Formats: sequence, C-alpha cells, structure tokens
Amino acid sequence: MTENEHHWITLHRVRFPNPISALEKSFDRPAGPEVWRFCPELHVGNDGMPTFNSATWCGLALHHSRDHAEELFENAARYLPFGSDTVEQWHGLFMPIAHRGTTNWSGTLQEGTVWPSPEKISGPIAIFTTAHFLSRAPDQVPRISHFMRGIQHVVEIYRRLPGNVCGSIFSGGFDGRDGFTFTLWQNEKTMYAAAYGEGTHRTYVDQNSREPMVDHTSFTRARLLASHGTWEGQSLQERATA
Repeated sequence: MTENEHHWITLHRVRFPNPISALEKSFDRPAGPEVWRFCPELHVGNDGMPTFNSATWCGLALHHSRDHAEELFENAARYLPFGSDTVEQWHGLFMPIAHRGTTNWSGTLQEGTVWPSPEKISGPIAIFTTAHFLSRAPDQVPRISHFMRGIQHVVEIYRRLPGNVCGSIFSGGFDGRDGFTFTLWQNEKTMYAAAYGEGTHRTYVDQNSREPMVDHTSFTRARLLASHGTWEGQSLQERATA
C-alpha cells in the first residue's frame, strides 16, 4: 500500500472575535479535500441540545495524498479565506493509523470513511470520534441530551489527565451531517488508560452497550506529524512531544 492508497488528515481550529451561529452563517468549502467538515465547538443550551453557536470552530479535512494535505496545512490562509477574520489559529497534519465504524461526513452514512495507513510510526496520537442519530425528533431529545452532556463530561475529564494535550467537541447536526470529537495524547499508554481503563469513559461505554445512546459511531486514531499556530494560547507541538 502506498501513501496514495490511504488518507491524510488536516485539522484547522480557529477562534473568531465573537460567536457565530451555524444556523445563520455558512462557510465556503476549500478546494482539494475529499471530505471537509467545518463545525462550531459544542455548547449545550438549557434544553440539553447543541446551540450550534460558538466563537471557536474547527475544520477537518481528508486528503488522498500527503502533497495535498501539506498544501492545505502549510498554506491555510490561501484556502481558508475566513482565516483573516480570526484571532487565533491552530493547524495540524495527521496520518491515520486505524479507523472503525460508520459516519456521515459527506451526506450519507458510510463505513470505512477514513482509510488508515499500515505504516508503523511513533509519536503523539490523536483520537477522532463521531456519533450519528437517525432522528432528532422531539421524542429523541432526552437521549441526545444525555449523550451530549456525557461526552462533554468525558472530554472535560480527559483534559485534566496526565498525557492529554488537548480535547474538544465540534457539533454536527446543523447541516444533517456528523460533527466530531478530537483529543490529542502524548502517547498510547495515556490514551488507552483514559479510554479503556476504569473510569468515566469506560462507564459510558458499558452503559451504551446495554442501552445505546447513539445509532452509529466511529473512531479514528492518527499520528500527529506536524502543527503550527496556537490552541488557547499554547503550542501543542511542544506539549505533545514533552
């Protein structure tokens, strides 16, 4: 398998001076990526549902070649014109190494959305997850709300754990397609302990096995190869390799 037979991922987190509603404003898709998701950071309203309103947004792109991924990663200002309106940016280049599940990033539910590389490399590891609800009808609101608050709880705990570099949740649903969570870890040991050891996440996983909180899920593991910019004022490259 060559590099052109697996995907590359770029991530583009930006912060605007003021909150922007995904229900009121849309952004043009950049040329090049096979898949592009640009979503606001998750904020939950009094009804327990996402508000789709945030000053922080994140773009996730899938690319068929490293050359295309590096072009967007290195020249984001050329491809993401809204960048001139931001007050902070962070960009990351990743190589996916594992993927499982079903997601809707392109308008239909798909298995195998991300094609991982078989190459064995070390370094900081990122986890992307998705969750899909077949219906958002009123009778589904309690289930969706329970899941949203649960995933917020998990990511908040992750951020305080040794070995975690950062983490956030970016809302989908405003356009009928899935959002994603993103957490970055210094190494596998700390990631596996948080995700699969005893604790909050394990409790939610077991609960979901007994009574599903979502209809479809996916996870992708990827190596961070390079990054530039800041995330909440910090260089993640330095923290990830500390």
